[in-house]
Formats: sequence, C-alpha cells, structure tokens
Amino acid sequence: MNNILLTGYPGSGKTTVITRLLALAGFDAGGFYTEEIRKGNKRTGFKILTLDGEEAILAEVGFRSKYQVGKYGVNVEGVERVAAKAIERALGSKNLIVIDEIGKMECYSREFREVVTAGLDAPKSVVATIAKRGDKFIESIKGRADVAIYEVTPATRDKLPEKLASVLSE
Repeated sequence: MNNILLTGYPGSGKTTVITRLLALAGFDAGGFYTEEIRKGNKRTGFKILTLDGEEAILAEVGFRSKYQVGKYGVNVEGVERVAAKAIERALGSKNLIVIDEIGKMECYSREFREVVTAGLDAPKSVVATIAKRGDKFIESIKGRADVAIYEVTPATRDKLPEKLASVLSE
C-alpha cells in the first residue's frame, strides 16, 4: 500500500507523526506540512511549510478572503502557489510525497484537489493527513481502495512514525 492517510481529531498529533517520520531519515521526500501561528498562547492561524524551504500563510484570523473556516480567512492563493506546487515538484522528483493536510481549508482550491489526486494516482508513496470528517472530495479520498488509513490518537502517535517507516520501506 503506497498511499497512507493519517486521520484524527484536531490536536491528536497528525503533523507530529509526519515530522517524526521524516526525521527517521532515508526518505527522498517532497511536499509540505502545516504549523500553527501563535501570538502568545493563542492560535491565530496556520502556515504552510514546504520540505524545500518555502512558506505561506494558509489561514489567519483577520485574513480577508471569501473563503472562511470558523474565524480563519483562507489564503487559497498561498495554497496554490506553495502547497500545490510543492506536491507537483515532489511528483516529478521525489519518492515520497508528504501532504499535511487534505482538509477543508486546502480543498477550497481546485488546483490543490487535482494535484492531490495526481499524487495518489502516481506510482509513488504518499503520506497525507486528512480531515476526520469532510466534504465529498475528502470522503472520496478516504474511500479509495489504494489507501491505508491510520487513526492518530495520544495512544498511537508515538509508535506510528516507526510503524509507517517500516510500511514504506517494504
């Protein structure tokens, strides 16, 4: 199974599993992960960080956009310019594609949805985080026959990076 999806509730450690997996070395990986933007002890948004050093705002409180998720304005242009392009580059040159995350914010971009599908269809390995619940697109990704879904919980998150490394090296 070359397509691995990590799901779980917000704050369960999905991104932590991905960053720990990548730290285990030996992976020729491309793509992106997300990080919280914090002001003091308050989360004010999220940013996209590519594995080759680019970054953009994903969503932020006060960001003016016609796309909103809760209190966050979504930067669809940033998703397309940074996240989707990182997946495209990984498709062309890497063995492992990292997508953190396939969620409501990112899926406002048609370009992002298309490149995610291309990644999952490619003969490469994909490790992605995906919303626990989502729209038709998210549910269709989770329903694919070529994906293995792992639930990230406080009980599983510490063992998953090594387990996934083992699965990917088979």
